[in-house]
Amino acid sequence: MPNKAHWNPAIIVIVSISIILILFATINSLSLKHLWISGARFNQYSEDFIAVKDYVASNFSNQTNKYFTVRRNIYQEVTLYDPDTNEYLRLPDNIAASLQRIYDNGFPYDADLDIIKIFGNRISFRSSKGTYELVYSPDGKPTWLNSPQNPREIHVTSLGNGWYHVKER
Repeated sequence: MPNKAHWNPAIIVIVSISIILILFATINSLSLKHLWISGARFNQYSEDFIAVKDYVASNFSNQTNKYFTVRRNIYQEVTLYDPDTNEYLRLPDNIAASLQRIYDNGFPYDADLDIIKIFGNRISFRSSKGTYELVYSPDGKPTWLNSPQNPREIHVTSLGNGWYHVKER
């Protein structure tokens, strides 16, 4: 009988440690999954992302390395600012509304939409932290984040139809 009583605390400690390790692994797994869910809320706002992507692609198709910052103009409207011309773009109402929804809701609270960049056929929506991009890349899986001249270790997850989450490791 004394041996049984002696093993109970050891079993309790082993089971407790096992439960903690399982919870830790589960939380880490959910955090990684949550990272892609909270990176850009593409599934929720896909029509808006696609509308803005299509507008940029059709109006700046001759640009191969062009970017716009996403800012509020003097009327407090969210729009695109072109640093090359030092001007805010006048967007069609439907594109302005889509950009506003993306700006307000498309990224998590701690990472606002900061830059939209065109690089060849690739169009990216970059977060203000610079460590994440939602990328439309019809030519294949992205191999870089922010700039091909500034290599970083990245993790890429496909969303389908040429869309990807690209996150710095």
